[in-house]
Amino acid sequence: MPAVPQTQQATDEPLVVVRREARVAWLVIDRPEVHNALSTATNHLLRASLEELDADPAVGCIVIRGAGERSFSAGADLREVSGKSAEQLQTEFDSIVSSTETMRTIGTPVIAAVHGYAFGGGLGLVAAADLAIASEDALFATPEITLGRFPLIISAAILRSVPEKKAFEMAFTGRRFTAAEARDMGLVNTVVPRECLWDDVRGVADTISSYSSGVLRMGKQALHQAADMEFRQSLQHLRNVLTLNALTADSAEGVQAFLERRKPRWNAADPDAPLDEGDVAR
Repeated sequence: MPAVPQTQQATDEPLVVVRREARVAWLVIDRPEVHNALSTATNHLLRASLEELDADPAVGCIVIRGAGERSFSAGADLREVSGKSAEQLQTEFDSIVSSTETMRTIGTPVIAAVHGYAFGGGLGLVAAADLAIASEDALFATPEITLGRFPLIISAAILRSVPEKKAFEMAFTGRRFTAAEARDMGLVNTVVPRECLWDDVRGVADTISSYSSGVLRMGKQALHQAADMEFRQSLQHLRNVLTLNALTADSAEGVQAFLERRKPRWNAADPDAPLDEGDVAR
């Protein structure tokens, strides 16, 4: 995978690197010398890169991972979180909100590929991703309490990924959870051997990116919205979205391809396009 730096600092130190493989974009946090710590600049570049990739119709799935062999991300860069004014801290914390929120609000599916440490803000990114695949050596923790802080911002995503009591256990104790524990609590989908991680993630990403990007985008947003609604309201909302889904050109193409026993030809130029009269007649 040839590396293509998307965004860099004035020093030309790459903080976030994008690698392309067909319709899959690998978004790499590239600070291995500090366990891919999330500085304010890194968070801003993550957000910008996610938005740029989401706007590219050639991208069907985004994989976020850490560079090097040791960490996905060990969380906030501690050199930035002390000796600051309230205004400075607010600006830094806004960058965490921005990158975490963007992962959930963009339409393109996001997979977190996790190896090594996923602590603090790094764990928050895992929780905010749509899917997460971890290697057996991955370790997860919210160690903020050991520093006299509390994992507050990232808990918005954590509470939507794991049972409430597990979220409190993580926050109150700061202890490390294994990949198997993270899977059992719902933080990650699958745990695989370290040597299989990239191939397994690539397989899932290739599968996702082979489907209609418009339908995936519609579905991702609908599920996130429904998760914040009460049950009856969510049913009505999802019914309305399904009606829109059924009226798209890609829906008609998918059904037609199934009936003709062929591979669908998704409308990559405008996957959300409604049926025209010719489609209806067909």
